[in-house]
Amino acid sequence: MTKDQSHKYDSDESKKIIKNHVESNLPIFCEAVKKAAKENTFILTSQDAFASYMPTELSLLGMAVKYAGMHNVEIRIVISNNDVKYE
Repeated sequence: MTKDQSHKYDSDESKKIIKNHVESNLPIFCEAVKKAAKENTFILTSQDAFASYMPTELSLLGMAVKYAGMHNVEIRIVISNNDVKYE
């Protein structure tokens, strides 16, 4: 993807779509983002917060990360202890 092509995904219209979708589907996440922005900190979440086998969940995760970025908030995603395999 060229720089010109990627620019269309960062348009004001795209940002409005992301904002509306994330705020209507993840209101608690949005509150956390706004709090993190005020406190100049990051958000830590588990990979289990989103169902990776559902394309809609992966799309929502991408929008959530983009939403946080629009607020200059870093997202850190960690694996759950259940997924760690000890040998």
